[in-house]
Amino acid sequence: MKKTRIAFLVVLMLAAVGLAFALIGPARELIILPIAKFLWLAKGVYGSIPEAESWVFVLIIVGLIFLFVLLRTEWTDREVAEKRSPFLGDVQQLSFWIDRGRKGSYSRWHLARRLADLALEILDSRGANVKATRRLSGPGWNPPPGVQRYLETALHTTYADYSRNSATESDSSLDADVSSVIAYLESLLENDNDH
Repeated sequence: MKKTRIAFLVVLMLAAVGLAFALIGPARELIILPIAKFLWLAKGVYGSIPEAESWVFVLIIVGLIFLFVLLRTEWTDREVAEKRSPFLGDVQQLSFWIDRGRKGSYSRWHLARRLADLALEILDSRGANVKATRRLSGPGWNPPPGVQRYLETALHTTYADYSRNSATESDSSLDADVSSVIAYLESLLENDNDH
């Protein structure tokens, strides 16, 4: 196998050498001489231009390249900015977590925590000082027991606590119906807007 490969390489090298000798005349006439003539003419043209004018020409070329790069960068930045997805608002983020809440324990806990933080903001806007105490109580706050337990659990646990407890307990308070929690918080917001 090696002998045939070596023989093939030797034949290929001999063919390349023979082809090089055969094409030396046409390669010289068609490639080497035209390039040499062009370089000789370019040197003559460059030598005939005064030095000050050649520097002006170089500065114009550099300026055009700089301008092209700036414009190209601006177009690219604009295209990238248009391709970026817009920032999601609070409602869209909450909708995202509601959809994800059905799929995993972290998403379920995170959704509950977002709703508990929203409940704190609602109570804070009603004048209850709940952000310091982290207790869900105040004027007009009377949720159903399941909603209260759901929000309190989210407010007073971390994900690590929740995941450890939910692995051992069959009934988790964060598995409650999220729509009832959202309906209660919406009713509070509607009451606040009616006044």
